[in-house]
Amino acid sequence: ERQSWTPKREGGRQKRGIRLSGMNLLYTPRELPGSDAASALSPPPHIEGLSSESEREEDGDAAETGHEAYLSTCRQLGITPCGRWARALSGALEDASIPHYGIGPRGAVAVGASLALNECLRSANLSDNRLSADGAEVIASALLANGALQVLNLSHNAIGADGCRALSQALCTAEHLVSLSLAANGLGDKGVNELMGALLEGGAMLVQHLSLADNKIGPMGASDLVRALHDEAGGRTALRHLDLRWNNLGHSGAAILAKGLLAPVDAPVPSLVQLDLQWNLLGDEGAKQLAAALPRASSLQLLALGHNNIGAEGARALAAAVASLGLEIAGSDGPSVLEALSLDSNPLGREGVHALIEGLESAQPSCPIRTFSVNDAGLVPSDRLYERLESALA
Repeated sequence: ERQSWTPKREGGRQKRGIRLSGMNLLYTPRELPGSDAASALSPPPHIEGLSSESEREEDGDAAETGHEAYLSTCRQLGITPCGRWARALSGALEDASIPHYGIGPRGAVAVGASLALNECLRSANLSDNRLSADGAEVIASALLANGALQVLNLSHNAIGADGCRALSQALCTAEHLVSLSLAANGLGDKGVNELMGALLEGGAMLVQHLSLADNKIGPMGASDLVRALHDEAGGRTALRHLDLRWNNLGHSGAAILAKGLLAPVDAPVPSLVQLDLQWNLLGDEGAKQLAAALPRASSLQLLALGHNNIGAEGARALAAAVASLGLEIAGSDGPSVLEALSLDSNPLGREGVHALIEGLESAQPSCPIRTFSVNDAGLVPSDRLYERLESALA
């Protein structure tokens, strides 16, 4: 249960912070590489990122801005501040991008201290900084205290399942966070289960854009996603854009997502607007599963299925679905609004592309699709089918 936390008042001004070595800091990682026993930092026994009522006490002057907190924490830890991050925190920028800086879990303490007090940054790119699970815990705690950050990129940071456990609460409580990328963090199915933990316990998803690309997620992870996001009361989850590229969903994972997110049966109010499933080994069977759900996917506007070894058989199933787009389907929340369908780099062949074009033509004039991509589908560039495709979309 989240514990209450109130900014301190001193001299009529509110002060916020975290607890570290006499400073006003709220969180630390479990372990900092290179620290001895005397200087190692450990988390408080309560939920990380928030101090309990009994632990709030006056510790003297605390840093009043994220910029000051960052510089002072760097001095405490004996690390060199990142000039670009410090300049952004001074109010010069709303977007701070510091990928590949090697911040590590130790530097994450200083970054977290600044984010907890941040009032100017709206977007932060911390990609490829070796944060690990410890660094993710620090950042997650900062998100609970911060009310300004809207976009956060934590991709390529070896966060793993342990780091997802800390980030789970942020999905439900960081009200201003709109977009979160956890791509390429070695999550696996276990990591998805940890990330969805707070939602599976009754929390509500607040993030609208979520990237879990390149994380070796399979059908079990897809099932946890559906269970966490599926609202049996028929309401809408906040999630609009879901990026699952470069995973191991296969046709089984495609079936789970199709039935649970695109066109849920017992909660007929789908909410996804964009779904990227490129590079997921879907095959013809996966295409069939998605095709069956498309006519009832009343919120989906973009579906990317490139690089999935979909052939003519899968193309025919998708063509039949396309032919019914724009029509009222019994049991759906309204007609399909699918505007873009990408099937690039699939072995559709001339037979598959021809079937898709016929589906588009038969769906006119009510078909909502305006962008239909079949590049590298086994046709020569001069094939007349490309002209017919352009005509069908006109």
